[in-house]
Amino acid sequence: MNPPCNCSEWIGDLARAHTRRLAAVARHEGLGGDDALDAVQDGFRTLLARADAAALRDRPDEAALLLTAIVRNAARNLRECAAAAGRFY
Repeated sequence: MNPPCNCSEWIGDLARAHTRRLAAVARHEGLGGDDALDAVQDGFRTLLARADAAALRDRPDEAALLLTAIVRNAARNLRECAAAAGRFY
């Protein structure tokens, strides 16, 4: 098992640089503002939980691309769950 990533500075820099763009990705997938931010937060949580999170600190471009894919998938999942529950955006 890999040790947890002690990545607060790295993830903070990543958040400052990409949160607006990531929220726009989530909104493009059909989410409203608050739900888009939830998808972004879920994306960061998922990124930090990955076994290779610490290694991604040295590959910021790759981390940003991966985070974009994670947020896009999180947004789609939120939208589909909302539709299944009868809530629509």
